[in-house]
Amino acid sequence: MLPIEGLVIEDKDGRTCPRFVCQHCGMLVEDSGMALIAWEHKGKQGWCLHKGECWRAFDAKHGGNLLSSPDIDIPVMWLLMNMGIKTTRQLLSLWKEAKEYASISF
Repeated sequence: MLPIEGLVIEDKDGRTCPRFVCQHCGMLVEDSGMALIAWEHKGKQGWCLHKGECWRAFDAKHGGNLLSSPDIDIPVMWLLMNMGIKTTRQLLSLWKEAKEYASISF
């Protein structure tokens, strides 16, 4: 198993929320379509990275052999599925509950 660097808990005015941080530039991931999870084949860890320049520079720094997910939202969905979310109904129920919390602006 590989731990993934880049998942943080952000605290703003006493409210907390999990966020992803790019392990190359250090900035928050604001768009799931612009980030991915990268890892080494048979490696010991994974990283959250922005696509594009951050991904290319980080991959080059690690020998150009990193593997990656298409978008960060795909492994997030895999995580939910591996935790027992198997139906659209379950996913929509979680979405509604999470949306209430997400309405707290960060």
